[in-house]
Amino acid sequence: MDPISHYQTPKRRLFEYILDHNESCWQQHPDHEQIEKAVVSEYKQLEPKMSPPHTKLAQYVFVGMFASYAYCYGRTEQVMDVAKYLIPHTYIDDCIDSTLDPATAEAACAGLGNVFGESQQVGPEAGVDPEHFRRVAKLFRRDKWDEDAYEIIKSFFSKYLDATTSLRAYECRDRIPTMDQYVGLRPHNVYMPAIHFINVYTGFKGKKLHVSSFRNRRVLATVMLSSFNVALLLDVILHAGLERPDETKVANLIAVVKAGQGLDDMQAAEKIGRMFFENETLIERSAAELQPHWPVEAEAIMHTHKSTLFWVCRAESRYMKGSRRPV
Repeated sequence: MDPISHYQTPKRRLFEYILDHNESCWQQHPDHEQIEKAVVSEYKQLEPKMSPPHTKLAQYVFVGMFASYAYCYGRTEQVMDVAKYLIPHTYIDDCIDSTLDPATAEAACAGLGNVFGESQQVGPEAGVDPEHFRRVAKLFRRDKWDEDAYEIIKSFFSKYLDATTSLRAYECRDRIPTMDQYVGLRPHNVYMPAIHFINVYTGFKGKKLHVSSFRNRRVLATVMLSSFNVALLLDVILHAGLERPDETKVANLIAVVKAGQGLDDMQAAEKIGRMFFENETLIERSAAELQPHWPVEAEAIMHTHKSTLFWVCRAESRYMKGSRRPV
């Protein structure tokens, strides 16, 4: 039986299905309280410096995403390393989302893009706090990676900035992208946390085999499809008005499906729900096929995928219940 038929609405079908299949992982990890405190502490150090502050939902997702990797799979030290890489990306999103002016968003991206260059400076017109700019630059400095790894990280980071700026431009100009445009941009907009977790999980530095895996089209395609399904769930939350309620939501999968196929809200949500489960089947099949050749990467992709989906759902659930805790 189609799993989404068990629930009352398309939105709840997606969230409840994922929570039902992942909640047991949350309860099994013996160090979950210790890890939670450490991650919350890391977030609180950054929170006062954010301008403007993230919404409560974004806080839940931010803290929860990388805490869940340790909760579910026991890699406590690796997860705390990942936290150091995710925090700058949360800040970057803050810079881009802080304005409806496309030029300002592009300036912020341009300044942050210099983290791989010689310059350690960024002008105030970019809306980027120099302190945070230096922090990002320090994390991505060349001497932390071997040359191949450095170039791959640089490429991912550049695509992330380009995609995020492009999607923001659609919102700023109140234009709905086509499905092809959306699918080409949105996965790049959300996959950086997954890329960083996979890198730390597999011991990225100095491992040529792992570096070469990211040149494999099947590995990248699986990561991108996983990122698209994460974006799909985030879009359902966005469309519900829980995030950025006073702004346009044209760069959103529900809006794209409605505009492109002449569907109403319910029909679009149903179509997206079915798209989600079709993608899940493809992700699992692809990871299984990668296992003989890239076993560590295949495992890391699935762990990252399941944990992130679980925390997007858990964040939405806590937000709706009015929880004041950031996890």
